[in-house]
Amino acid sequence: MTPRSIPWQGPAIIHACAANADWGQLLLLTVDGGLHGVNLDSGQTCALAQLKLPEPKPSNPYWHRGFAVHVAVSGDFAAVVDDGGSFGVLVNLRDGKLQATLHGGDYHPDTVPFSIAFTQHQGRDVLIHRTDWCQLDVMDCASGANLTQRDELGHKQKHDLDYFHGGLQLSPSGAQILDDGWVWAPVAIPVVWSVQAWLNGNLWESEDGPTRKALAQGEDWSVATIWLDEDRVAIWNIANWDDEGFGDCGHAPGVTVFDIHAPKPEEGVGGRMWPMPGLPQARHLHCMGSTLVVVGEGQSWLWNVNTRELLAHWSDFAPQCLQRQRGELLQWSAQEIRLTSSLLGL
Repeated sequence: MTPRSIPWQGPAIIHACAANADWGQLLLLTVDGGLHGVNLDSGQTCALAQLKLPEPKPSNPYWHRGFAVHVAVSGDFAAVVDDGGSFGVLVNLRDGKLQATLHGGDYHPDTVPFSIAFTQHQGRDVLIHRTDWCQLDVMDCASGANLTQRDELGHKQKHDLDYFHGGLQLSPSGAQILDDGWVWAPVAIPVVWSVQAWLNGNLWESEDGPTRKALAQGEDWSVATIWLDEDRVAIWNIANWDDEGFGDCGHAPGVTVFDIHAPKPEEGVGGRMWPMPGLPQARHLHCMGSTLVVVGEGQSWLWNVNTRELLAHWSDFAPQCLQRQRGELLQWSAQEIRLTSSLLGL
């Protein structure tokens, strides 16, 4: 496999995300605050917005901080957030104007990425975003309306949630959401719940609704995660949490696959371990059909989800995102975009 290369001549790329819009299939965030669309067929680019961003909070030994960009399903809006910080903005990509300012809360934001995800509700773009360490809200992108305005979220109130929201990831259809957060000991507790139940009736679904379910208690959060389909989540190397400490936690490389409908474990990790001997720490996971891509430092491995067979090892390609409609894996660096041929049909 020889990736195709698209050179970038503008200011250095600091983050990018896959898109499916009339302006292109990749959205770039550059060091000067620029947002640029890229057509992956022609290699042509277009300037969509120019932001004035503050200095990102400095990284620490536990979390590499910096700005990240996310794009709405329609391609009409984008969010730029400080991962590990509190700052964020919502931008209208049709006119390049600031749509809203976001704030993720000031209580230990350096322990998690900025909790954020786009989806659609009743045909409109909505943004799920953290408004405090223990609270998520949903904004209508066009109107700015808070679709989950609710009371009784104070300390020791009925729906009080003692949980640090982490990275958010929607299932392929957008019906379910995975929250890779944690609670004090500290313990990683990835949870899932129904987005439809949340937006169609129970405003407290993300706090204590009937569809909210903890998948595991583990040692590490903010690890590589992916939805394999609507019913299964794969989490990299989530080791068992030991009440006596972490001495018995295992760290064999591989993923644990969780059926979100299976009974909840009383403690420790449920799910089924899928060992991947010899692999380094995964930075990203991607899934397209029956193909799981495990991305390490500078390299990646392709696996068959059904047979658990190793299909390929790419020693010089480490894609950060997947353009799902085209089935293309994308790797970006400061001055270059590299992409594979389509995984569709594998």
